Amino acid sequence: MSSELGLSLRVLPSLVGAMKLNKRSVAHYALSDSPADHTGFLRSWGGPGSPPTPSGTGRRYWFVLKGNLLFSFESRESRVPLSLVVLEGCTVELAEAPVPEEFAFAIRFDAPGVRPHLLAADGQVAQEAWVKALSRASFGYMRLVP
Repeated sequence: MSSELGLSLRVLPSLVGAMKLNKRSVAHYALSDSPADHTGFLRSWGGPGSPPTPSGTGRRYWFVLKGNLLFSFESRESRVPLSLVVLEGCTVELAEAPVPEEFAFAIRFDAPGVRPHLLAADGQVAQEAWVKALSRASFGYMRLVP
């Protein structure tokens, strides 16, 4: 997606078909001083629009979770998000990575034609923390918690 400001933000398929997003506002929120729910480096394999790496190890990106929005950045210092996943109507589960000894998990949406987002953390502790944080990120979950 692009805007008149030259901002490039890829909104990955989830439930965005029925949503309208202001790219500038979303990018501002991603970089704002509001606290993130979780951050860290993750590897990503062949998500929509990203080619697989020749070695099969996936690409390493900086991820920021704020509420039900998961942003990816080229690096921790990047000022422009590469992508956004809206975490509504999804499940998060452990998964097998294309490369052995990766601590992988998948974000899956219950929608036809939407591929899961396969990600991997640097270790088991980080994997468990990401799965827990992402599983609690939807408004549906927040409504259940008193």
